[in-house]
Amino acid sequence: MVKIAGYVKQREPKWPYFVIIVLLALLFFGGLFSVSLLRERWHGWLRSRPGPTEVTLPPTAPLVTPEAAPAVQPAPSAASAITVEVLVLTSAITDNKRPADDLTAVAIKETPTVYCYTRVSSRDLPDEITHVWLAPGGKTIAGIKLDVNSRPSISWSYINISGQRAGQWQVRVETKDGTVLAKKDFTVY
Repeated sequence: MVKIAGYVKQREPKWPYFVIIVLLALLFFGGLFSVSLLRERWHGWLRSRPGPTEVTLPPTAPLVTPEAAPAVQPAPSAASAITVEVLVLTSAITDNKRPADDLTAVAIKETPTVYCYTRVSSRDLPDEITHVWLAPGGKTIAGIKLDVNSRPSISWSYINISGQRAGQWQVRVETKDGTVLAKKDFTVY
């Protein structure tokens, strides 16, 4: 006798799919219904709230109206649209873009690179500032232009002071037209 083994595909019942579709439809329409009920209850609660109460001032309190208010004229401002919020000289910039320290004196052998870290705000974007590095005697070593594209804008520049002269150095933050916004002195020895 010969045995034959085989596979016969049986029809899958359709009712589980039907039940799933009906449950999804009930959830969907039930969700819409519950949202509309919540909306009705919210609007009903808003309508049932008491209105604003009227407050009367005592007769001794002076009443200031816009016509009676003194006219305040803004002072004419020739100031720049850029404001320097932070100016720090540092030996390094950390991973989270902050100064590692605040330097006032720098040893050439210990710290060959000096960073100027600034945080500035500008009314007009985009804008531009320049870090001007001055050596002793006022000689300009570098003028580094930096873009200001956000409020506040964080930027930094650096110079290598190895092989440079010891003495009183300065870094200035200037606008495009050369207006000095801030400056910081440091000693190199």
